[in-house]
Amino acid sequence: MHWLLRRIRKHYRRLSAPYIHVVAQAPDGAAVAIFGATRLHAHFARIFLGDDVKPALRQGLHRREAGPAMRRLARRHGLAVGVAADLSPAALEGALIVTRFVCLTMDLPPTWEEFTRNLGSSALDDLRRVRSQGFQVRITRDPACVGEFHSRLHLPTITSRHGDEAMPAPLSLLQELLAAEDTELIQVFLGERWVSGVLTRKEEGGYRLMRLGWLQGDSDLLRRGVIAAVYHACLRRAFEIGQRTVIFGGTLPYFEDGVFAYKAKWGARLDHARTTSEPIAWHLDPSHPHARRFLETHTLIANAPGGRFVAYSAKPPRTERTYAPALASLSAWYRLLDRPDPALSTTDEAVPRALQPWFTSEALPPARP
Repeated sequence: MHWLLRRIRKHYRRLSAPYIHVVAQAPDGAAVAIFGATRLHAHFARIFLGDDVKPALRQGLHRREAGPAMRRLARRHGLAVGVAADLSPAALEGALIVTRFVCLTMDLPPTWEEFTRNLGSSALDDLRRVRSQGFQVRITRDPACVGEFHSRLHLPTITSRHGDEAMPAPLSLLQELLAAEDTELIQVFLGERWVSGVLTRKEEGGYRLMRLGWLQGDSDLLRRGVIAAVYHACLRRAFEIGQRTVIFGGTLPYFEDGVFAYKAKWGARLDHARTTSEPIAWHLDPSHPHARRFLETHTLIANAPGGRFVAYSAKPPRTERTYAPALASLSAWYRLLDRPDPALSTTDEAVPRALQPWFTSEALPPARP
C-alpha cells in the first residue's frame, strides 16, 4: 500500500508541476513568486527578501499558460521569476532574461610583471598576503587525491558558504573531471598541511577554474588568504603553460555579489559567449517599492539581443578601477528613475516596453587602456 501511495504522489507532483508556483513571503510582508524549479526558492528568497529572512513558502495555482499569473504576481509583490525553458513565448513577453550564472573571464598580458602592474590595490594586497603566509603549490593528476579534496575541502566549503543554495559537485564528477587528459588539481599547502585547492582544465581558448575548496571551509584560513593563494597559483600556472585567457566560470549576475567582486578585482570581464547557464525570466515591476529596494542594493546583469549583457540598477555605473573590465564588457547601463519621465526614459528596444518609462540610459565610463 505504501508503494502505491508513493507512486500516486509522484504522479500527482509530475502532473501538477506546470500549474503550481510558490510565493516566498517574509514576516514584513515582502514576497517573491517563483514558477518552476524548487532549486530557485532559496536563492530568490535571499536576494529579494534579505539574507537573514526565513520566509514562509506557500503554493499557488495558475493556468498552464503562466504569463498572466506571473504579471499579476509581479504587480502584487514586485518580482515573479521562472525558468525560461519551462515557459511559453507569451509568458516570456515583457520579461528580463537573466542567466542564473554569468561567466567571467580574464585576458592575460604577455608577462606576469605587466599583469601585476595593472592590478588595483586590493589584488596587490592579496598577493602580498600570499607571499607573507608562505603558501606552497603542488600540481597533481593523482586520482588518489580526489576523495580528500571532495570530503575535506570542496564539500565543506560549498555547504558552509552557500547554505540552502549550495550545489557541491559529487565525488563521481570530480573523479571524472580529473581523469580527463587536460585537467589537473592545484594544491596549496601551509607547511605539510593541504589547505586549499582547485580543479583546472586547459581547453581551447583558455585555462578554466572548475571546482574549488579550502580545508573544512575554515574562516581562519580564509582570513589568511587561501582563496588568494589559489587564484595566484592558477594565474601563475596559466602563464607557465602559455595560456592567455583564464576562465573563472559561473558567477551570480549581480555586481555586488562577493564572488563577482572578488573575481572582478583580478581583472575579470563578462563573457557572454561562454555563459551557458540556464536563462531565468524576471517579471519585474519597477513601480513596486520592494522591486525598487532590490535595485538599490543589486545591479542586475541581464541578456540583451545580439549576444550582449546590460545592467539594471538604481545606481549610476560604478567608477572603481576594480570593475573597469567588467563595465567595459557591458553594452548598456539602465538606471531606475524615481518616476517615468519622457525626457529621460529610454526608448532602447533592448529594454522591455513596459520597463522603458522607468529607466534611463547612463553613459558607461570609457574603457581603461
